[in-house]
Amino acid sequence: MPPTAKPATRLGPVSLEERAFLATKERRGERHVSQRADAELLREHSADPYGMVHRMASKGLLIPVASGSYLIAPATGGRRLEQAAPIQLALHARLSPYTEYFISYFSGLIEHRLTDLDESALYAAVRGGSLREVKVAGRRVVLARITTERKWFGVETVRVGEGRRAPHYFRATLERTLLDTLDRPKLCGSPEIVVRAWERAAREKSMNVRQLVADAPRMSHAVARRAGFWLTQLKQDRAAARLHKDLGNLSVPVLLDASKHYGDGPWPIDRQWGVIVNVPEHAYAGWIGYAK
Repeated sequence: MPPTAKPATRLGPVSLEERAFLATKERRGERHVSQRADAELLREHSADPYGMVHRMASKGLLIPVASGSYLIAPATGGRRLEQAAPIQLALHARLSPYTEYFISYFSGLIEHRLTDLDESALYAAVRGGSLREVKVAGRRVVLARITTERKWFGVETVRVGEGRRAPHYFRATLERTLLDTLDRPKLCGSPEIVVRAWERAAREKSMNVRQLVADAPRMSHAVARRAGFWLTQLKQDRAAARLHKDLGNLSVPVLLDASKHYGDGPWPIDRQWGVIVNVPEHAYAGWIGYAK
């Protein structure tokens, strides 16, 4: 198999087989090419499928994302990955041939405008596959594996452009993103980033509280308890009350912040929610009250 080719600075002539292959991808509404996932389609259009991919990349028709993965260059003439498409489409091209995925954690907070901060790394949940070290456009991709079937929910399709065939990628819903901050907080920055995200979602009424409460127990009793605690702090008492039947054994408390950002304590226990409140009250009260 030839190595991933470098894109040309300008387009070369397009052969009939290349034109037919790209037309098929366009009809499917697909903006990426994978030597693995598209192997059969490539064989239908060329007796030398890997050679055809290599030639298309050399001509600038395809833009390399990673070994064996490419984005189809836009007709507008952008030949660099950053010009060709949003980074989310490049991530989709890299991951989708190997596993199901969705963008979440810190990247999910950025997607849903729940933080004003930025992060060079990309964060995604994956269902399986053997991918380990992944980079897209020079950016590190942090993969969180989900092995429990009940936790695979809250995924939405985001289309870039108009129409059903517009290129797309997958991300967590806003509610799932918030729950992910409680499940794996180390992938979301710090307790301040997490609490401010919850506060913003509540203040701007951007979260579907009913959906969040319904989904929290699917993650775990621990996540349901943490969600109940933060909803109470955000004066969402009626919604929080609906979680009381899904908290498990309250005599065994869980950490409010599973990342232990502030150390081992000692810390007070909130008996109502069965959580060890290992975030200083003056800190989270300030974060919640800051925007008011």
